[in-house]
Amino acid sequence: SRCKWRTWNAAAPGAPIYLLGDSQAHMLSEAAVAAATDLDRRLVISGRGDCPFIDADVFRAGVLDAPCRVQIQLMLDLARREPGVVVIASGEFTVLGGTWSMSPTSGGPPSYSIAAKAAIYHAGLISVLDELRAAGNRIVVVQPVPHFYANWIETLPNRWEPSNCPAIEVRVDPARCGMEEPLSQVVSHQAAVFDANAESAQAAGGSTLDLRPFLCSSGMCATNQGDDWLYQDGSHLTAQESERLGPVLTDALAPVVAETP
Repeated sequence: SRCKWRTWNAAAPGAPIYLLGDSQAHMLSEAAVAAATDLDRRLVISGRGDCPFIDADVFRAGVLDAPCRVQIQLMLDLARREPGVVVIASGEFTVLGGTWSMSPTSGGPPSYSIAAKAAIYHAGLISVLDELRAAGNRIVVVQPVPHFYANWIETLPNRWEPSNCPAIEVRVDPARCGMEEPLSQVVSHQAAVFDANAESAQAAGGSTLDLRPFLCSSGMCATNQGDDWLYQDGSHLTAQESERLGPVLTDALAPVVAETP
């Protein structure tokens, strides 16, 4: 429980790949392990739920998540000592969710409005990316996958959960338990975080990876395809789906890895 990060492919040569963020980073572990194996690089994964990798204070139900700041600083120190390719994956729920508030680390009262939190998130991401770039790291920001909520600005109990489906329905017709949403609506919901990620990555000389083209087909995003579950809950892919995205992550990282020693 005291472990702050895990390492795969430890004997591989060259600069490491870091996968950092909140539970979205953990969600992409299978894809990242596959990519690091294909690229023959060491992989370091570190994440903390509801702790986006930004320079800001995050509060849940009014309580400061102090360990979040400790975790982020620890990984910044590690990436400064041994630069490599930093992949950041953070969800949008700390910005959109009504349970969470944010404030700049420089001080000030926590903000609950989406607009204020989006601005704090943007400034906080620019801050950590500037620090990473100054240390010689290459940067890739993975945009959030589509999220499925009954109400996007409510709290986690309103998140789509397959466990809420009747057992007989899961057995007879799993597709009926799923949820889908037009891609246009997903784009609208995620715009504030997507724009902040894109602008911050570009300013740091990095790139972004949007997984929506691989998850949404025919203009619709869905939690499952027929009897195949793509999501384990309203905001996290299944391990199998993450593994399927391994080649996608490999293709995105290959040119960046090639620029490192």
